[in-house]
Amino acid sequence: MEANKWAYRKAGKNKDLVPYRSRIQSGILEYEPIAILLNNGTSISKLQMRITPKGLTKLAVIFSSGAIGDTK
Repeated sequence: MEANKWAYRKAGKNKDLVPYRSRIQSGILEYEPIAILLNNGTSISKLQMRITPKGLTKLAVIFSSGAIGDTK
């Protein structure tokens, strides 16, 4: 994801992947809030990156052609 410029890692303690806005706008990735229920009964909210079906198709093409690292 990082090599293809689809996402980058946040600096600091939380190193989650964050999608580039262009990938969200093109429909390849989504960035949505989720709720996580902890063992003590409380919940926290967090943003989660997801690959869309269109993104999976594009990844299949990239991997089948051997173009890993291609920024297009």
